[in-house]
Amino acid sequence: MKIKGDRCFYLFLSVFLITFCGCSSSQSESPSAKSKHKEVTKTFQEHKEAGTGFNSCTLLTEADIHEFFPNAIIKITKQGNMSNEALGSRVCFYELSEDDMVFVQTIIYRTADMAQDLKDQGRTVEENYLLNKKYVDNLSPVKGIGKDAYFGGIGLKAFGGLNVLIDADHALNVTVGLGRGNDDINAHLKIEKVLAQKMMSRL
Repeated sequence: MKIKGDRCFYLFLSVFLITFCGCSSSQSESPSAKSKHKEVTKTFQEHKEAGTGFNSCTLLTEADIHEFFPNAIIKITKQGNMSNEALGSRVCFYELSEDDMVFVQTIIYRTADMAQDLKDQGRTVEENYLLNKKYVDNLSPVKGIGKDAYFGGIGLKAFGGLNVLIDADHALNVTVGLGRGNDDINAHLKIEKVLAQKMMSRL
């Protein structure tokens, strides 16, 4: 068996994926502000009308984000319509500020999106989640959501934010930025937990 090799390989892919996809910025108020406020809602509606495919950005709406960031102009800079074939992950990034680190990033993991050879081996999202969890430093268990959940710290880093195992074939990560210098863990986690619950209700 090549368990150690497999673990290192998938850990590397996880770290690369999450680190590579993290980014942030946005745009300030402008004459077109009202239309930009509706960008997330429009994406959600278009997906429902199409009835095909899957875009992870549809799992949150404009209203969901404005509940915690009422004055933000939402700009989706990374759409979740494409998956990382190896681990079956889809990243969506919502920029909420041009001048500060204010953002929402979501990652959805689905066994259905994983590489076929891994699925043929019987590998699932749950197996990847539990394996990755072993390598997270100073994680904090989070109760009351999903089959298992933990907080991996503030910021766009591997396993940062709220990580939730939903079931054998689905997991998600929600990471929010509340601005430079804001290191209030409870404030971050409170928002991430509510947004994660909203996403889970739509999967």
